[in-house]
Amino acid sequence: MILRCVIFNLWYFFFFCKMARQISAINVTEYLSGAGAKSRLPVQTISLSNIDLSTDLESTVIEGYTLIAGDRIALAAQTTSSENGLYLVGSGAGTSTRTLDCEIDDDVSYATFSVKLGTYAGSNWMAITPTGNGIVGTGDLNFKMISKAPQTIGDILYTNSTKTLGVLAKPSVTSVLQMDNSGSPVWLDKTELSSGLDAKSSVRFDSILNIGGTYAPTGGSLGTGAFTNINLTSNTIFDIGASTVLVGNRLLIRSQTDPKQNGIYVVTTAGATGAISRAHDFYNAATISGGAFTFVEKNQIGWVLQGEGQLTPNTDNLNWVQFTAASYYTAGTGISISGSTISTDLKTNGGIEIQTNQLALNLGATSITGTLAVSNGGTGQNTLTSNALLLGNGTSSVQTLAPVQFKTLVVDGTTTFKNSNTIYASTFNDVNDMTQFVGESDAEPDGWLKIRSAPFNTNPVLSVVGNSSNAALSFQGKGTGAFNFLSTTSTSATVRLNQTNGSNYIGLKAPTTVSSSIDFILPDTDGSSGDYLKTNGSSGLGWGTLATSVPRDLLLIPDVITVNSATATIVCYFSWLTARYGSGVSARILFETVVTGASAIVDVYNVTTAAVLATATYASSGFQTLTFTSPSSDSRLAVRVRKSGAGVNAKIFSISMNVL
Repeated sequence: MILRCVIFNLWYFFFFCKMARQISAINVTEYLSGAGAKSRLPVQTISLSNIDLSTDLESTVIEGYTLIAGDRIALAAQTTSSENGLYLVGSGAGTSTRTLDCEIDDDVSYATFSVKLGTYAGSNWMAITPTGNGIVGTGDLNFKMISKAPQTIGDILYTNSTKTLGVLAKPSVTSVLQMDNSGSPVWLDKTELSSGLDAKSSVRFDSILNIGGTYAPTGGSLGTGAFTNINLTSNTIFDIGASTVLVGNRLLIRSQTDPKQNGIYVVTTAGATGAISRAHDFYNAATISGGAFTFVEKNQIGWVLQGEGQLTPNTDNLNWVQFTAASYYTAGTGISISGSTISTDLKTNGGIEIQTNQLALNLGATSITGTLAVSNGGTGQNTLTSNALLLGNGTSSVQTLAPVQFKTLVVDGTTTFKNSNTIYASTFNDVNDMTQFVGESDAEPDGWLKIRSAPFNTNPVLSVVGNSSNAALSFQGKGTGAFNFLSTTSTSATVRLNQTNGSNYIGLKAPTTVSSSIDFILPDTDGSSGDYLKTNGSSGLGWGTLATSVPRDLLLIPDVITVNSATATIVCYFSWLTARYGSGVSARILFETVVTGASAIVDVYNVTTAAVLATATYASSGFQTLTFTSPSSDSRLAVRVRKSGAGVNAKIFSISMNVL
């Protein structure tokens, strides 16, 4: 009975301790949760890179903070997302464990905590994993920054990445918020804002010529274009007059050799080696469009950007055209102005008059006198002989050549009329599109016939015309003379035979270099089907018949074989196909032997019929052949080797088979 009471009391004690521990844990959890969000104890630091939990985390540096045993830390970027969570740093490899307030699903879901030290000191984070994502250590856990340390009044927080927040400091001047080309917010000085739907703020100066310097498409504060090392003091490049280009001045760059570089820029460095960067209101497709216009304050001229829709610098041409100018008009000689109407003041009965509201030249006017010179497109003559030919005379007045009845005009050094019996073929030298018989006066040999190229760079054609339906064009030499196709200085001569419609041809072309001239004599009859054209070695061509059986070679083994056994050993197989190689024909294997001791015995063995087709012993080195008669049916053949005698083993090189 006493023993039973002792046992009961011990059981009750341990049960009470267990219950008390559970109740204490529940109270701690409820306390930490509070009312509303699940607030958890702060962590010393947070890691946004993978941490190996199997190592000793003590003394590890995370975000500028060195861990010590007992530190609470947050891991938010583990390679395996289920490892994310709040941990208690242990002492020793693999001793770090999850904290008691974030070791189950309900504890960590939407729990918040702050970071005390390191890069993200003062920031607050939340577990964005919904309840029911799974038991901690199994489901993915994700954390996101929800606030940073207190900021100056006017600062702006924005999403910097998927986990952290960035801070945009309050500007020192009146500004507006704008997104740059990377999607991040920037403060924009209101002086850089356009004042209309497609108008840009005025610029101080504009470029007259290509500005030179060095252009970086990704340079400048906006990363879409900037110039360095340009002369901002040059009146030749910029219309600045006696003014000075200062830092902050807006410039219109409109005269670049590469129009993609044009645009509105802001001066960042003044002087002879200045630098400019694209302006905030003119740096990307969102701020640039066709029809955008700006005004140059220095010369009071407005410019408009050509194009349609959005335009991208460094990709689209940014061409500017003038659309306005501060100017007035004064009537000059021959001009009259009445209000906004400008008119010509024409001379009565003058050579220029108004005809049906159009300005016209009256060549019949009495006021037009004088002779129009050759340099102005005239003849330089005031009278011309009836039926006379006009001859060019350089820059002087044209000459006239009176015609002569029944004579032909000939140009041969001088231009004259000659009788027909005095006109020679050489007279037609250098006359385009005419047949030319070259005489002794020409640089070419006698008897040459030349056909000039036809108009419009087409190839001349020698053809037969007339009423005949079928007419042949013949070429005939004299005696032993040949019909030659001569080469040019750049290519060998070619004879081409065109197909019916002339689109394709078959041609014969001489080699680039011929060691000696040769005339091939064609056969006098046609050959049989399958014949080939062959030479007799003396320029004569004839028909040849392909042999029904030609030698065939087959490489069996390219390697080196060492003959080291007295037993016949197969070193390679090959198949004998009677349809390919023949039946009962003579064949041989070829190889090289190196014998300095034991002899090599080689045989050809029919594996299919177990018969030796040929065998030989080789006691000396050299190139060897072993002839055999092929089997009468398809068979698998093998080459076997063995040695005879003692001493250094023989070697066999590169076995091949040849069908005779």
